[in-house]
Amino acid sequence: MNAKVLAVALGVLAAASGNAPAAETSLTMMAFNIWGGGGNAGKPVDETVAAIRAAGADIVAISETRLEGDPCTADVCTPRGESVAPKIAAALGFHYYDQTMANPAIWANAVISRYPIVKPTADDLGVAIDVKGRSVYVFCVNLDDAPYQPYQLLNIEYGAAPFLKTADEAIK
Repeated sequence: MNAKVLAVALGVLAAASGNAPAAETSLTMMAFNIWGGGGNAGKPVDETVAAIRAAGADIVAISETRLEGDPCTADVCTPRGESVAPKIAAALGFHYYDQTMANPAIWANAVISRYPIVKPTADDLGVAIDVKGRSVYVFCVNLDDAPYQPYQLLNIEYGAAPFLKTADEAIK
C-alpha cells in the first residue's frame, strides 16, 4: 500500500470513528519475520535493528521474536527464551507490545512502533496505536508453516504433506 492510499484509509477510519480527519500523515509499515529473533541463524539483534532502520519503518509487525523450541517440527514447535522485541524497540527508541495470548495465529509475535501503543485488541492479534491523535490498528499474525512449499519444491521433508513438483502445484 503506498503512502497516499494509506493516508486515505486513515482518513476514512478516523471519520468512521467520529474523529475529523487531520492533516495527512504518511506511515511506513513493515512486516518482518526475524526467525527466532535472529538467534536461529546466529544473528545479533543489531542486524535486525539495522534492517528496520534501512527500511525507514514507523511501525513493524514482527514474527518469530523468540527462539524455536526443541524439538521443532511441522506439528510442534513451542517458542523458547525471551522475546527480542524489547531490545529492538529500545535500540530504535520505539514502543513495543509482545503478543502473548495463546492463539494459533500468534507464534512469538510483536508490534514495535515509533508512535505510542495504546492497547491490544481483545484477541491479541493486533494493537491500537496513537498516530498524532488518531487510532491506527495494526495486526500481526504468523501463518502456519506446514505445508511449507519452498521445502516441498526442494524435496526437503517437513510435515506430512506430499511433495510438490511444479510451480502450478505450489500455486494451487
